[in-house]
Amino acid sequence: MYMKTLAIFVPIYNIKSEYIEKCISSLRTARGYSTDFSVYIVDNASTNPEVNTTILKQIENTDFTHIRLRKNKGKPSAVRAAYKKITEDYIVTLDGDDWITGHKIVDLISDLKIEKPDYVVTSYTYFNNKTGKSKKRNIIPSKRRKDYYMLRKLPKYTWHFDPNTIISTKLLKENNFKLPENITAYEDVYIAFFSLSNVKKPMYWTSSFYNYRINQNGTNLSAPSQITKRLKSFEEMYFEMMPFNFSNKVAKRNMTWHVFLSLFAITFFSLEANKKWFLTPVLFKYLNRVRKDNKKLYRRIMRSWLQLLMMLGIFLMDILLISKLSSKIVSFTK
Repeated sequence: MYMKTLAIFVPIYNIKSEYIEKCISSLRTARGYSTDFSVYIVDNASTNPEVNTTILKQIENTDFTHIRLRKNKGKPSAVRAAYKKITEDYIVTLDGDDWITGHKIVDLISDLKIEKPDYVVTSYTYFNNKTGKSKKRNIIPSKRRKDYYMLRKLPKYTWHFDPNTIISTKLLKENNFKLPENITAYEDVYIAFFSLSNVKKPMYWTSSFYNYRINQNGTNLSAPSQITKRLKSFEEMYFEMMPFNFSNKVAKRNMTWHVFLSLFAITFFSLEANKKWFLTPVLFKYLNRVRKDNKKLYRRIMRSWLQLLMMLGIFLMDILLISKLSSKIVSFTK
């Protein structure tokens, strides 16, 4: 038995049968084009019996691995279960309600074997569940005709999450990757940042391989309503990342920018989740935590003019709110 190049990890929890069918069907189609990948389907203790029935039916007469967990402890528990099994060179996560474009797997695997990158950013396709329309998302704008090209540095604004990230298992193993037990959500961000802190040879794959389903009535954990509900989980994931190497030459600008955006985001979500009035005290509470956990990162954030302007904007919003409240109090007392 030879070592395969790519592992496709599919976490599933109470997903509609029609979505599971489309997901696994796309993997079966891909198998018709290549045998150089493995599939690991993890049912995270779904309570809907149709889920397990659908999975078993769809993987019949395939070599796909099916793991069924006894207890649901969030998607990170499914990640841990899959990572223990995976021996392939690369891993990509495919959510059970999304799907891949099967025939593209041949070129993808070929390019991985040619260049041997340790981190891959890909374009992907949005599928709007409400309108039924698809739209390609080019992560890094490029006029090159080649399917891929190597990156010396990751662009500042490039985002990283499951639909556009393929990671070398060698990179994870050599740097002793372990998903902390207290992370119960947003593990894809943590894994991406762990990889970015150690990346040496990134690649951008220009083709769209992953089809990402959006607008599912707020079930996506990146939706504002979901982050507000899971703010504690987001905070735990965020501060678990603080000790990472934000000085990595290849990724430091990208990491610093996105960790500040996350800081900015949880400041606003904290306002809603904790019923706070003012943003400035919340922002400085988070900044102080960053200062304690990673002084170099804190100094880099505080030296950025753009980030300082964004902080000033928050301060001015609070001043405006105070002035409005003051005028209402004065008018009320009159």
